[in-house]
Amino acid sequence: MGVKLGDIIPPEAVEEVNLQFFNGKSVAIDGFNALYQFLATIRGPDGRPLMDSKGRVTSHLSGLFFRTLNLLEENVKVGLRLRRPAAGAEEGDDKEACGGEEGRG
Repeated sequence: MGVKLGDIIPPEAVEEVNLQFFNGKSVAIDGFNALYQFLATIRGPDGRPLMDSKGRVTSHLSGLFFRTLNLLEENVKVGLRLRRPAAGAEEGDDKEACGGEEGRG
């Protein structure tokens, strides 16, 4: 998932910063990629995804909760965006799954 930018961005254009750099700033998180990352990496000791007492996977919820908590502790304003094409929409169409020409939701 995502775009491999490392090959096209020169090293001098990259600056590593600490989380404190974002103190008081707003950041947007690509929800689908973040949730996928949590589902793929957060596992129990036996290697299976985290689950609740009914056997439902909860790795994504745990990851999202703790990432958001860490950002909020650093006074970072967090925006999470979950987007997918509306039913019947063409790829690249900017309509939201929850409807609307203006991308509400």
